[in-house]
Amino acid sequence: MTVSRVAVAGAVWFAVFAATGFTPARILAQAAPASPDAAASPAGAGTGSSAHASSTAASPASPAAAASSSAACKTADASAADKEKEKNRQTIRYGMDDEILDLMKSLKADKNISLDADLADVLRQTRNTKLKEGILGFMSDLGDKTIQDDALAIVSSPDEETDSVVIAAMAYEATTGDARALDPIRKILDLNNPKFSSPAVKAIGKIGGKDLEDFLLDYYEKQTGVPIKQDLIDALGSCGSKKTVDKLTTILGNTDEDKSLRYSAAAALGKLGDPSAVPGLVKAANDQTDPNLRNSSVDALGLFDDDGAKKAVVQALRDSYYKARISAAKGAGRKKLAEAIPYLEFRAENDPEPSVKNEALKALMDVGTPESVKYLRDFYANEKNPQVIRLTALSVIVRNDAANSFDFLNANFQKEMASKDQTVFNFIVKELSQTKSPAIEPLVSQLLQHKDYVIRYFGLEAVRLNKFVSLKPLVERLANDPVPSVKARAQSVLDTL
Repeated sequence: MTVSRVAVAGAVWFAVFAATGFTPARILAQAAPASPDAAASPAGAGTGSSAHASSTAASPASPAAAASSSAACKTADASAADKEKEKNRQTIRYGMDDEILDLMKSLKADKNISLDADLADVLRQTRNTKLKEGILGFMSDLGDKTIQDDALAIVSSPDEETDSVVIAAMAYEATTGDARALDPIRKILDLNNPKFSSPAVKAIGKIGGKDLEDFLLDYYEKQTGVPIKQDLIDALGSCGSKKTVDKLTTILGNTDEDKSLRYSAAAALGKLGDPSAVPGLVKAANDQTDPNLRNSSVDALGLFDDDGAKKAVVQALRDSYYKARISAAKGAGRKKLAEAIPYLEFRAENDPEPSVKNEALKALMDVGTPESVKYLRDFYANEKNPQVIRLTALSVIVRNDAANSFDFLNANFQKEMASKDQTVFNFIVKELSQTKSPAIEPLVSQLLQHKDYVIRYFGLEAVRLNKFVSLKPLVERLANDPVPSVKARAQSVLDTL
């Protein structure tokens, strides 16, 4: 393998692990080695070595024995899970702040809210600012509404808490959409505390409500700072009407206005989606003095169904600024603009920026005509195209057109699985593990029987995502896999089938 191919292979596996969160170390660490042989199993993947081959069970258990063993494992796992949950509950009840914060990181990674009531009790009892912020942030990140009343009490009496806790409570109320918090947050704005201004406006905009328009417009006129005005424009984009559209269009077209406010106005007009904003956005999209204004305007136009907006998006694929071309490609894909296909194909083949090529390929799949999908298959098949860009074409086919493109996918799957260079096969495996489609079931079946334990592990991820009940016998067999991490993952996947 040449140096360049080594680099590509490394980049592909880096993408695999970055996208899925799995690494060889993490996979191996998920369970203690069951035997010295298993412990000696290599951490590499796709090598086809004899050591890897030894990680596959030589004499798989019978279906009945596998099922019996699986049932016993489930009982043991349930007992262990109960013990772990109780241990975590004790940490929450009696642990130091850092211990609880560390535990929440782990719970968040697993999206585990089973102990939300216990955390809510801590929030009500503790005076530790860092812990309160942590709990509010944890519940906010997971969208858990358990502590809405507690957060409402905090924003209703901001003088009784530290500024940082009040800010965290406003963010939580915004994320969980608690409309009851609007009036208290508006009163917080009246305190004229500069620390509260931006988070309060952001919270109001996120919660939304048409009755907020006049309040936000009036508040905007009283401000002089650009950052707070940007926040207000963003908020108006969530709850404005025709009155707001007129105001934002004026800001967008005012060449004497601060540039960042004009960019924000374009974005807000896109969110509002009022067709009367299109002419102003089209004009801004053709401004030859500010490429960032063009980009913001094209991005906004990509949200409209108006014919004028669609034409402007297609023409923006020819913009000299690469970010505007990216926004145009996204807009063309979002609105499935068949008229953009020749422009997108040209960009995929000729654009000087790889990021534009990638977005053009993604847009062609989003457009989704037989013509555009065929182009993607042909683009991948053409080995003269850069491999990294070809893999983008392959990715969008796997994830979005697995059923219609199955023959194409299967042919390339078999070809790359048999190849000495496993770079592309490893990439396909990663994509399959994150693809939800009944069509990929035959390919996933082969992953579960692969000699490389990492491949088997990714196959289990595809089973979990798709709930392939027909593959349960293979998963039951892997519940006795000699590699501890595969065995543990198979047992957890069985619980989902």
